[in-house]
Amino acid sequence: MKKIIVIVIVIAFLSIVLLLKNLYQPDQPAQPAQSNTKNYVAVVNDEGILRKDFEKKLAQTKHFFISWAKQNSANLSSLPNDVLEQMIDMKLISQFCKARQISASSQEIETRYRSSIPKDQSEKEFLDKLNEMYGSNKDDYLAILSEDILKEKLQTYTKKGVVDWLKEQRKISIIKKFI
Repeated sequence: MKKIIVIVIVIAFLSIVLLLKNLYQPDQPAQPAQSNTKNYVAVVNDEGILRKDFEKKLAQTKHFFISWAKQNSANLSSLPNDVLEQMIDMKLISQFCKARQISASSQEIETRYRSSIPKDQSEKEFLDKLNEMYGSNKDDYLAILSEDILKEKLQTYTKKGVVDWLKEQRKISIIKKFI
């Protein structure tokens, strides 16, 4: 059970990184499918997921899982597909929240960040541990916290769980994968 929780936390962490990046640096409009295969790994409702963002998230996730796999027997073969599915989910959440002007404020993110640092650690020790475990920095972690806040706000707004909401959205969304 503890392993599953760790995996979920890692995936959530990496998803937030990309969400914040996309909120502050929106993707370029998606191109026809023939040209998307080079620059994009998927298009969700005409909004692309850049290959470079996918590769960064995949590298961060691999970094964590390789460390984790040394202590546990783990199969990393499905990791690229799992990462892409998480990025598609975050793209759907981001699109929904953006359309409704739902966001995570800097103050909310900072408050969540401060409360996540263990009392027996300095901020530097905490960030060093993040880097060691996930290959991530403070900005990456803030992005994950922002994603968590958006998911909470989405649940409040829709009065549905994120998993159920995503199942519905995937049925009505146009999603094209290139990997």
